[in-house]
Amino acid sequence: MIVEQDGRPVGIGVATAYGDVGFLGQIVVEPAFRGQGAGKRMVAALVACLQAKGVGSIYLDATKAGAPLYEQHGFRKDQPSLRYAGVVRGVSHAHVRPMLAEDLAAVCALDGQWWGADRTFFLTRRWHLYPALCRVLESDGLITGYVFARRRGEKLWLGPWGAAACVERPEALLEALAEPDGNVHIHAGTLASSLRAIRAFAHLGLAPVTDPPWRMVWGPGTGLGRGTEILANGTSAKG
Repeated sequence: MIVEQDGRPVGIGVATAYGDVGFLGQIVVEPAFRGQGAGKRMVAALVACLQAKGVGSIYLDATKAGAPLYEQHGFRKDQPSLRYAGVVRGVSHAHVRPMLAEDLAAVCALDGQWWGADRTFFLTRRWHLYPALCRVLESDGLITGYVFARRRGEKLWLGPWGAAACVERPEALLEALAEPDGNVHIHAGTLASSLRAIRAFAHLGLAPVTDPPWRMVWGPGTGLGRGTEILANGTSAKG
């Protein structure tokens, strides 16, 4: 959605529904128009849009400065939405290889099972935009893990990133994003409850970013996207 003031667009926002669960994201208001009610109108419109679709729980990631705005609309803090950054040294793994177009169906099926809803559109588009930055992990000939990444300057931003419970080192997928014995600068996000991802980041030497956003929730909340197999959600507001 776009919010207008004095006949011109001054802000944008995205609402995505996954059945009865929704996410808000990409909420941005031009600096000159902040504090004048544009953000409040945007959030109210997005929440109303999701409610009209039958959504009963809504999530978002809020900065420290933005949290009070969302609390005015009934959102409450759930847990820190952690951010990690650092340099990962490339390692070649025989069971990790580049993702191919013919892998997408299997990857989307796994993601749907682990995430709890269908994200085929998002995953397929991400692969088409950055095919050289996607990897799959195989166990006994079956795909049991995947990672998608996108480049922003010299950094790779991770997500989605997932691996079956039987995968002992899901961080092998991240090591495979760099050339063997080369380095890659990685930025990634995960929920504080995702202890498996936090351990993987620690093994790779990635450091937590100070003052991370808060995952906030409106309504009762659900477990969507919180399975132990999902290590980095990617962008939840893009379905």
